[in-house]
Amino acid sequence: MRERHSSFRDRLGPGCRLAALALAITAASAVVSEAGAADISGYIEARDAARAAAVMEAEAGEFQTRARAGDADAQFRLGQALRKGHGIPMDSIAAATWLREAADHGHADAQNALGEMYERGEGVPQSDARALHWYGKAADQGQTAAQVALATLIVNSGSGKLAEAYVWFERAAAAGNANAVRGALALEPLIPPEEIADARQRVNATSPSPTTAVR
Repeated sequence: MRERHSSFRDRLGPGCRLAALALAITAASAVVSEAGAADISGYIEARDAARAAAVMEAEAGEFQTRARAGDADAQFRLGQALRKGHGIPMDSIAAATWLREAADHGHADAQNALGEMYERGEGVPQSDARALHWYGKAADQGQTAAQVALATLIVNSGSGKLAEAYVWFERAAAAGNANAVRGALALEPLIPPEEIADARQRVNATSPSPTTAVR
């Protein structure tokens, strides 16, 4: 079984490897494929967005007061409301400011959101390095969306750190994230068996990531 794994990897030319990496990225970010499940997901997202907008519209003053007082959760919720225009006018720069406040207070969801904004250049200068930094901060706290985003960005960066990406996919998969399972499976044929074994040991030991430092 080991020889079969190695020979498969050895047969992959540069073009095939790039195609396989693209498949890994797609698998990591895939959404549910069944039409009915997708409809339900869309309904839930729309319902939750409407609720968030209603709450923010009714309590915007209170959230702003709490956010200014240093309440990290209020800072996160205010930042997300500004980012998405839920109950208050959309303002991506102000959103990034409040999310940074919450992220600096260690709020994992805010760190993940800030990572998304840096990756997309949304309200902040686009920076994969800072996206990696903030995704890494959230991932280290067990935020599974950040773990998947971090793994995907590592793969997409072309750095060749596939084993590092595999570790993050596996950590998110262990928490039940289906996209992470698909991402890990897509990467396995591209990583030597000994590196897979080492990565799994790291997952079991929950060792910290070296990717959290800003480059």
